[in-house]
Amino acid sequence: MSRNITAFFSLLAIWISPILADKNAFRTFFPEERQEVEYFINDTDCNTQFSDSHPDSFEPNKTFLTFYGDSLGDFVEEPLYGYFGWDKYLTMMNFGVEWNVQNLAVAGYTTEGVYNLVSRCALSIEKRINFKTSPNVALEIGGNDFWGNSLLLTFMPWKFGSVVDRVIYNTKAILYQLRNPRRNKNILVMGNFPNLSYSPTLGHTNKYFKPLSVHPDVNFSLNMDKLKEEQAKAFRDDVQRGFIASMGSMGGWLVAFIMPVDINKLNAEFSQAILGIKQAYNEAIAKLVVVSNIMELEALHSQILNLGSSPTGFDDWYWQWLRTIRNNPSMVTSLGMLFSQGPLELSVQEVNQKYGNVHFLPMYHLFIRQHDCFIFGQCWVANPLLYQDQIGHLNFLGYTIWASALSNKVVELNWHNSLVNGPPKFNGAVSIPGDDTVVVPTIDEYPPDSVVIHPDPIDIFIVICLFTGKCW
Repeated sequence: MSRNITAFFSLLAIWISPILADKNAFRTFFPEERQEVEYFINDTDCNTQFSDSHPDSFEPNKTFLTFYGDSLGDFVEEPLYGYFGWDKYLTMMNFGVEWNVQNLAVAGYTTEGVYNLVSRCALSIEKRINFKTSPNVALEIGGNDFWGNSLLLTFMPWKFGSVVDRVIYNTKAILYQLRNPRRNKNILVMGNFPNLSYSPTLGHTNKYFKPLSVHPDVNFSLNMDKLKEEQAKAFRDDVQRGFIASMGSMGGWLVAFIMPVDINKLNAEFSQAILGIKQAYNEAIAKLVVVSNIMELEALHSQILNLGSSPTGFDDWYWQWLRTIRNNPSMVTSLGMLFSQGPLELSVQEVNQKYGNVHFLPMYHLFIRQHDCFIFGQCWVANPLLYQDQIGHLNFLGYTIWASALSNKVVELNWHNSLVNGPPKFNGAVSIPGDDTVVVPTIDEYPPDSVVIHPDPIDIFIVICLFTGKCW
């Protein structure tokens, strides 16, 4: 018995550091969440008003989409990850829209973090006036809630339901807050993404995934930079504007991807940018397909197994689970986000039935490794070709897929035309002096719960039983 207890605490000490590590702790050249957010809220009074030197500031006549989220949304313009930002990715996916996205995603954010940002930026007159956002909000959040509970879920996988419930509860709190009549935002909730996990065909994550290995080449980068600029020039010409608008209505990037561009209807620089991106994208996919086939073949030949044996002779399922997670720590998050997809969509429907203008965009299925899902039934394994690191951040190919889904949904909702009759009320601010500057919560609004789940005594008892085998 004492030997098993010693083993329990030894394993706990070994596993704590990689599993408890913050998802964004590796960041060295990004501002820390607390420093960045506290400066924004306290020192600038939540000032998002337009500034030529601030790419995420708000232009009332142009900005028709505000993005809230965590590091997935934040890293879209960071070196080594997305590089280019939402405006350029969305332009690539739909040339016919003049994209102008206000990105308020912050690395490290949880559901509670987004709620606190929105609520704290309405606590004073100065903050309410300064905090200008678009009439349309896209929200992606929840991954860090599961990362923050990774240690708990590793040793107590039966607690997944408790974490899912907390994530859904907090997400609904955000939705009710944004639908408050004083804000009156249209909302698009994007589903979460899978994470790298044990693969039945490739083995453990560290056997098949090499971090920071996928990057756009020079051709792709130069033409992405050129694309947005040339689109703006083309929009000043009525003939070209009509042509690229029609391309957008047919699925912009898809048209460019499968059809030659009619260079007679576009200026040479714009055509060159489109064709250059198309060529570079094709080359990148071709290289990754070759790498993927070799990688899968080697993994199958090595017959990587995922077996664990119980030291007590009981409950092999539990020891197999521990061994799997020990070698694939991001699998906990992937499973949590899989389990939350259905409840998340139902919560969106619930808020929409009460207040309207709340929509859902599923994302999880676009990023799974389809072979593992359809052949082996393990639909929580992410496609490694779309990821840049082992903790779930995307590479430029992953952002391309995300932008495709997002752009199509925004156009379907007609949000890109939401400013046709002028800027939003109060230029996007919550309120102005003399017009009910106090934000009164609606009957459905409530504060979020802590995102940290604590085990109950029965949970501790179950773990001891599993480690000792003495409870049955």
